[in-house]
Order: sequence, then C-alpha cells, then structure tokens
Amino acid sequence: MTSSTSAPGVAPIYQPRASDDATSGSVGTNPTSIKVTLAALAAQPAPAEATTATPAATTTQHPAPTTPAVIEESSPTIGGVCNPSVDNHSVTDDGQSVKCPPTGGTSSKWVRSEPVVGTREPGSPCTAGQRGIAVAPDGKDMFCVGTDESAHWSK
Repeated sequence: MTSSTSAPGVAPIYQPRASDDATSGSVGTNPTSIKVTLAALAAQPAPAEATTATPAATTTQHPAPTTPAVIEESSPTIGGVCNPSVDNHSVTDDGQSVKCPPTGGTSSKWVRSEPVVGTREPGSPCTAGQRGIAVAPDGKDMFCVGTDESAHWSK
C-alpha cells in the first residue's frame, strides 16, 4: 500500500500497489483509490475545553423589618360603639361596669351594667339580693333570683 501527500485537511489517497491482491489477505486492487476529505472538520472551530462553572452566589432579599402596629385598646365609654360578638362586659376608665348588648340594629352601644361577680353554674346557690351579674360557662349573663334559701343563678 502506498500513500501520497495531499493538501492540508485532506487525507492521503490510498493507491493500491500491484503486489496487493485479495488472495494474499492484503488489500485488493478494487477500489483503485479512496479519497477522504477532512476539510469540513478542519474548518470547524475546536471544541471549547470543558469547564465546571460555579454558579454565582445568590442572596435572598428579605423585607425591611417593620415595627408592629400597636393597637391601643381604649376603655369603653357609655354610649360608645361596641361589638357584642367580641365585647361582653367591661369597665370604663372611672370604674363603671358596662355591657355591650346586641341591639338588633346596625351598631350596639356600651350601657351601664351591674358588676360581674364571676362565672357560675346555672342553678347554683347565690345570696338573695346579691348585687351583680354572674356569667354562665356558655357566656350568658345570669342574675340571682329567688328569696333566702331558694336564691340561685338563672339566665
């Protein structure tokens, strides 16, 4: 087998020698020549070297700290607007007991009330004529009703 030099980017041309034949196990005379062109590969840019890129560090933007709103609860005032689903009994700045009864209208108002003496079970004994309101476990107001031995808390 012989080869000749070619232009850059072109593979050498194979030209069989007369001594090559198919019976000797060497390359035969057919085909008579093979031309391989590497010009297309030579025109392509060399592949870039593989690099491992480290991703840029990311930072998380947190909102600026804020000062929580301070809700100043003011003491109720007689005739002031209240919400009976939240407010039940309270005391004014001057110590007057007040209640926020549901009115069925658009807004309820604080009204004067007897002081709350605590939570009691309905039917439990009380002192006849006792001043004040007891609150049942379900949040309902109770009054002391009856005389002497029969006085008890009732809704």
